[in-house]
Formats: sequence, C-alpha cells, structure tokens
Amino acid sequence: MSKGKINCRMLRIAVIMLAVFLAVSSFSLGTPYSYAEEDKQAKKEKELEKVKEEKNDVIEELNQIRKDIEEQEAAIEKVKASIEKKNGEISSTKKSLKLMKKKIKNRKDGLNNRLRAMYKNGVIGYLDIVLNSSDVTELITNVDMVQRIYKADQDTLDTLVEERMQIEAQEAVLKKEKSELAEEQKDLTEKEAQLNATNDKLNKKYETLKKEQQKLEAEIQAIIEAKRVAAENGYVDLPGKYKGGKWVCPVWTNYYVNRYGNYLSGRSYESHPGIDMAAPLGTPIHAAAKGVVIKAGWYGGYGNAVIISHGSGLTSLYGHNSSVKVKVGQSVKKGDVIALMGSTGFSTGSHCHFEVRQNGQLRNPRDFCYIHGPNS
Repeated sequence: MSKGKINCRMLRIAVIMLAVFLAVSSFSLGTPYSYAEEDKQAKKEKELEKVKEEKNDVIEELNQIRKDIEEQEAAIEKVKASIEKKNGEISSTKKSLKLMKKKIKNRKDGLNNRLRAMYKNGVIGYLDIVLNSSDVTELITNVDMVQRIYKADQDTLDTLVEERMQIEAQEAVLKKEKSELAEEQKDLTEKEAQLNATNDKLNKKYETLKKEQQKLEAEIQAIIEAKRVAAENGYVDLPGKYKGGKWVCPVWTNYYVNRYGNYLSGRSYESHPGIDMAAPLGTPIHAAAKGVVIKAGWYGGYGNAVIISHGSGLTSLYGHNSSVKVKVGQSVKKGDVIALMGSTGFSTGSHCHFEVRQNGQLRNPRDFCYIHGPNS
C-alpha cells in the first residue's frame, strides 16, 4: 500500500474519530439530569423542610408572645382604670376634706361671732352673768345657757375635726394605693417592653427564615426546571428516578452485532461506545424502556437520533435512523416504535447504534437488556 493511500486512510479515520468524539461529547453534555442533581434536590428539600419547621416554631413563639402582649396590655389597662378610679376617689375625698375644713371654719367663725356679740352686749363671762342676774333662778338659767352654747359649739368642732382626720386618713390610704398601682403599672409596662423586644426579634428571625425558604424554593425550582425539556406545547418533566426492571432490545428481528467496548479488529484494538445492530433499512426501532424523549432529530455523527431519559441519570440513544417517529417531550413506554433503521450520519450501512449512559458515563447496554446475534 502506498504512503499516500496510508495517509489518506489515516486522515479519514482521524476525521471519523473526531466526529464520533464530538457527537459523544455533545451527548454527554446534553444529559439534562443526573444522580448529582437528584441528590442536590433532595439535600435542598431537606434544608427547606428544616427551615419550614424552624419557621413554624417561630410562628408558634410569635403567637404566644402576641398573646402574652395582649394579656399585658389588658392588665395595664385594668391597672390604668384602677388608677383612674383612685384618682376619682382621691378627688372626691379632697372635695369632702375641703368642705369639712369650710364647715370647721364656719363653725369657728360662728363661735367667734357669738363671743363678739356677747362682748358687745356686755356679757363677757361668768362674772358678768352673775352680776347681771336678778335672782338665783335667772343666774342658774343664764349659766346653763352659756354652758350649753359652749358645749354645743365644742362638740360640733370636735365632730368636725374627727371627720376631717378620717377624711385625711382615707386620702392617705388612697394615695398609697394609687402609688402601688403606679408601681404595678410600671412593672407591667417594663414586661410589655421586654415582650415587644422579643416579638421584634422573632419577627426578624421569621423574615430571615422566610427569605431562606424562598431562596431554597427558588433553587429547588431551578433544579426541577433543569429536569424539564422544551416540547412543542411547553415543558415536560423528566423522570426523577429510574424505576428499575429489565429493558427490551431495540431491534426485534435478526441482526448482526458490533459489540460494545474495546475489542480487537484486525490487527488493532478499537473502542466502541455502544452496540450496533445491523438489519434491513426501515426496520422498526423500539424504546428499550419507559421514559421521556429529550432528543429527536439530527445529532451530529449519530445522524437522525433519538435519546430517551429514564430517570436517575440513565439515558439511551438510538442513532443513524432513516426517520424518527417521536417528538421531544413525548413520553414513551417500553417497546414503543420510536424510529426506523437507517444509515444517516457517520454510518457505512443500515444499522441501529444503541448507546446507554448514566450521568454522562458510558454503560454496557447488556447491563440492561439481552442482545444476541453474530459477533455478539
């Protein structure tokens, strides 16, 4: 073989390998969901649950604090009402005391006026009464009258003074009770201030937790959005977890197999990322397992390809089809016809290139389904 032919062959192989590498790389990058994302979402959801529980605890504390504040306010209002009542009683007592002092003054003024009148009329004392009495009977009568007048005035004054003392004592008691109520009001007001401070602190904590909850919800939503693919009529959610179960072989007829992995081809080893199943053009290609279509159309070296997401980062690819029978976002069941066999892209004949990846890493398709045939 000439050197030029060898170089041409080497160049062709290099181009094919580059194309396959690009196709494989783009397939790997195109994998929209993985265990890592699933674990990240689960972690965020646990954090969110913890924040919600903490927020609920804060809400309970806030409700209790607000209830305590209401009770304090009611107690303060009650004390204020008592103080107002005491002020009214004290005011009433002061009025009574003022009236009593006026009565005492009037009584003293009356007594003084009588004494002055007696003085003006010449009746100064007992001596005057004796000297001015015409006989013993008049003397006795005059003395008794004077004594009665003085006694009446003195009794009235004594009574008024006693009543004044009682009113003053009552006023002192009311003032003391008012002082005690004022002290009680002060204590209640201080407790209310403490409760309000705690309430403010809990409100700030609640707002912080609320923001944290909103942040986590947004992050979880972003992860969920990353698990979705755009379809013709909006977005379709991808499977979250792989449900397990044996897959079916994509080709249900006789076929020739080109095996997966490293193998000896002629005098050199070759690496194959999937399994090729050769059959006549137009042979139906079936979905190996239940899932959602995330690619349906031209895909570089794979030609017309279909990629299905099965959950937990598992995807299956069906390449080189002559036509595709599904759309992006479409849910498929195991065994559904998704394409017809062809030779599009980098292909040398009609076959189905069947490839399985998990989190972007190649997996042997035989780990999931039974594949038989020559060279298998």
